[in-house]
Amino acid sequence: MCDESEIDKALGQWLKERRLKKGFSLEHASFLAEIPTSRLTDLELGQAVQGIRELEVLAIAKAYGVDPRAIRKRATSGDEI
Repeated sequence: MCDESEIDKALGQWLKERRLKKGFSLEHASFLAEIPTSRLTDLELGQAVQGIRELEVLAIAKAYGVDPRAIRKRATSGDEI
């Protein structure tokens, strides 16, 4: 089992990999998801104080073309569905 900080870091790495796979800069991804660049940076680094919020899950999933369930699963267990 992973602790919360490990889960946050795993989610962040996964989000960054998906962003890069799409060829998006951090700024472009932030624009598409309508999430401040600083917030997206914190999420990718696993340093988001409040974790990822449901509206962010939905926005990132739409911007990156991924299933929101994959993000939610990563956010709670560190595992991909």
